[in-house]
Amino acid sequence: MGRWLERIEARVLALALAGAFVLTLTGAYFWLFKGPLRDFRRLQGVAGNALHSGIDGAGAVDAARLAAAQAGVDALRERLYGKQPADGHSVARIIGRLDGLSLRHGVDLIGVTPGPHGKVGNFSEAPYEVEATGGYFDLIAWLEDAENELRPLTVTRFEIGGGATPERLRLRVRVVSYRAASHG
Repeated sequence: MGRWLERIEARVLALALAGAFVLTLTGAYFWLFKGPLRDFRRLQGVAGNALHSGIDGAGAVDAARLAAAQAGVDALRERLYGKQPADGHSVARIIGRLDGLSLRHGVDLIGVTPGPHGKVGNFSEAPYEVEATGGYFDLIAWLEDAENELRPLTVTRFEIGGGATPERLRLRVRVVSYRAASHG
């Protein structure tokens, strides 16, 4: 094997290595850098357009456009959460954690619905209706893990009953988050 390598001139070997190096750099550019750079440039353009679309020629913010945008956001929030909006971060966190636990235990998470906020003593109350289906032992293990992972939540109602098949039961749980009420 070494004999054919000895017959190749050093210049040819150097050219072959340089070509391989250039191909590696080109591949790295296309694979690692081109997509993120394109996305970065696109987002810079979007941010610039958004900034300039709300500012008039004198540099003042167009209050009517900002008010219309805020009204749109408020309308979407009301459609999503109802009249008393839940904390969006809490809802997303709860759904994400419950969904992960569902996958781990083989349980189907049907839904998580935030309920109307209330007040109990000096605490604000944020209830969530949770519904899932699965085998009995899977549901119990899922609920136990959910209680441990979502520790500040308290289970206030628990129903388990027949599902679509005898092997798949339906679980309905009401969990409530209590937080110190804000004063002011």
